Amino acid sequence: MKEYEETEAAAMMLAALPEDSRAAYSEDDMIEVIDMIFDYYERNGSLSLDCDGESEEDEILGAVEYVKKMIAKDKGCRVLPEHVEALVRAETEYEQSIA
Repeated sequence: MKEYEETEAAAMMLAALPEDSRAAYSEDDMIEVIDMIFDYYERNGSLSLDCDGESEEDEILGAVEYVKKMIAKDKGCRVLPEHVEALVRAETEYEQSIA
């Protein structure tokens, strides 16, 4: 199993966005979203998508909703809500690619 690399995950997340949206975000913005995703996993008692019996899709959708809620609270966050699902799915794909 390959070790998780935030910079690789961030690159994969940026690549999942429409080309005209990528320039609006930095690697740090993506790492902020990664932190939110892992916070969601911790709050749900799992640090991987299939640890707790929820379906993978339910876990992804839960993470999407959680990240949207967190970015709405964080006035300094530049990530737009309409990009969150693509970012969470790309991060999930990255996790699965290293498993």
